[in-house]
Amino acid sequence: MKKTTLCQKKVTLRKLKLLKMDIGNNIKRIREFKNLTQEYIATQLGISRQTYMMIESGQTDVKFENIKKIAALLDVSVNDIIAYNDKMVLNNRTNSNFGYNYQAVSVDEKELYQKLLVERDLRLKQYEDLLKAKDQLIDSLKK
Repeated sequence: MKKTTLCQKKVTLRKLKLLKMDIGNNIKRIREFKNLTQEYIATQLGISRQTYMMIESGQTDVKFENIKKIAALLDVSVNDIIAYNDKMVLNNRTNSNFGYNYQAVSVDEKELYQKLLVERDLRLKQYEDLLKAKDQLIDSLKK
């Protein structure tokens, strides 16, 4: 059996602490993005707001089951919480608790969606212009 040195234990503990802080910070960022309060999440989890604050600040260990519950409340995957980064954009148009849907969207996908929306708007404008021309033609034929 391999012996673990004190230095290795300290490095492992430091990594675990950083991981807790990252997960807590990611939870906080997603929660804020979705305009949910700490009080709401804490109540849904059946814990105090102070305990929940400790989760977001990385001051307490979070069991995987609780991460799954938090992910469900935030309507994201556990992977979204663990691997969240600034390049990820969350579609916050809607809230699934009220019949809507959240999805994680990459920056590239967002840019593509924006281009598609611009193209859609151009086509809608063309159709509106065609309908106006049709209506004008019908009006002129009636006279």
